[in-house]
Amino acid sequence: MKQLTCVTLMSFLIAAAAAAPTQAGSNVQVGPIFALNESRFFGEDVDVALGDHVKFPLKTTTGGAFVRYNLSRKFSVVPQLIYAKRGDRFFHNEASNDTLSTYTFIVRLNYIDIPVLLRFTPPLHKNLNPYIIAGPSIALAVSGDVEFRLAQTSDGETITEGYTLDRLDIYNVADIQVGMVVGVGLEIQIGRYGFLVEVRYSGHLNNAFSDVSGYDESPEGQEVLAHSDGEAFQLRNGAGSLMFSLSYALGI
Repeated sequence: MKQLTCVTLMSFLIAAAAAAPTQAGSNVQVGPIFALNESRFFGEDVDVALGDHVKFPLKTTTGGAFVRYNLSRKFSVVPQLIYAKRGDRFFHNEASNDTLSTYTFIVRLNYIDIPVLLRFTPPLHKNLNPYIIAGPSIALAVSGDVEFRLAQTSDGETITEGYTLDRLDIYNVADIQVGMVVGVGLEIQIGRYGFLVEVRYSGHLNNAFSDVSGYDESPEGQEVLAHSDGEAFQLRNGAGSLMFSLSYALGI
């Protein structure tokens, strides 16, 4: 029923867009962004840092806003401001006698992400606009945590214990990330308004964690996510996103 409703709504929007007049003279659009994400770590030290843990993507929702400046019918510049959630999720099972132990390790790193993207829109239809978007981004680390959990099941009874380190307890999180974004989407325009659906991939180019002199450099009670010699784990953030946006054309 939900799928039929979505198909019906999309069909209505496409039909309305095909029949609607264009909004001439509007070179600036603004609007909110909502995204469904699957985030993972990648890099040389994924196996070293996580041992034989099984990886599962960290699923999150994020939001933000954008401004689009139309340079021409085909090209636009799109600065965005997004509260981006990154990280990864892992687990590992061990069986000993009659006890099954499940170790879970979750890394959540949250950023203020500022992509500045170039959008190319082929002139296929005045109101139905498929597009390609790509460009660099810079992200500032603002919050996050690392969660460790151990669940032990024996004779049908499960005991769970663990702890969480917040952003301030992780000594060597890199404060700034530089990344790249690439995606494809479709915009349906009805007068001043637009509805956008986009699939994109965002990847950070530098490590999520920074080098330190060694474990003894961190203050007491804090954790260092690095090798014993202080070299940071080679882990970088990557995320695939399904994004939904509404746009409103400013001006005449």
